[in-house]
Amino acid sequence: MTREAKQPDRTGDERWRELAHLAAVVLTVGLLTGLSPACGGGDNGGGTSTTPCLQYESSGVPNGISVTTVDGDSGECDFLFVDLIVHDVQDLYTANIVATYPSSVVRFSSATGLDSVLTLDNTAVDVEVRVTGSGEVTLAITRVGADAGVNVDAAGAKLIRLVFTRVGSSGSGDLAFTTGELIDSGDPPQQIPPQQIPIPITSWFGGTIGIIQI
Repeated sequence: MTREAKQPDRTGDERWRELAHLAAVVLTVGLLTGLSPACGGGDNGGGTSTTPCLQYESSGVPNGISVTTVDGDSGECDFLFVDLIVHDVQDLYTANIVATYPSSVVRFSSATGLDSVLTLDNTAVDVEVRVTGSGEVTLAITRVGADAGVNVDAAGAKLIRLVFTRVGSSGSGDLAFTTGELIDSGDPPQQIPPQQIPIPITSWFGGTIGIIQI
């Protein structure tokens, strides 16, 4: 009769090493299993995941002295840049604006005069912003220390940028201007104080702020 050779007894250290190795294998498999949904799109169980993303559609065509709006392309789903473009105006010095927006879709974050046509000739601008109600903001932008305003042709130039942040996951609403006023630089400097005159304007065109799923 053949007798199997007796395996030598394992020491306590060897048994602990084997158990530690087995535990490491089990942990690795568990982690890989837990990560697999993210690799498939993070949809938690089989569907196609989507991300709510802000978009802007402008309306209206410039006609004479007018203000239109365009998407300033923030490059991010949670932020929206809307640029106000002024057209065909002479001696523009100041703009006063009251805008309304869908507060269930976005929150007004800020306004900036960076790259505004009012900064022509390295002129500083002053921007004042005040949220005056739910879904309403009052803005003013003016040249600082300049003797004259700027001239803008029919093609248009940026006046001011509005920045919004997404607060909803769906829906849409209008960006509109309840009040809009363009003002010139005033009478010649020899008249003190100079009398600034509103510039007749044809139209202020807004657009639609909405959320799409991408």
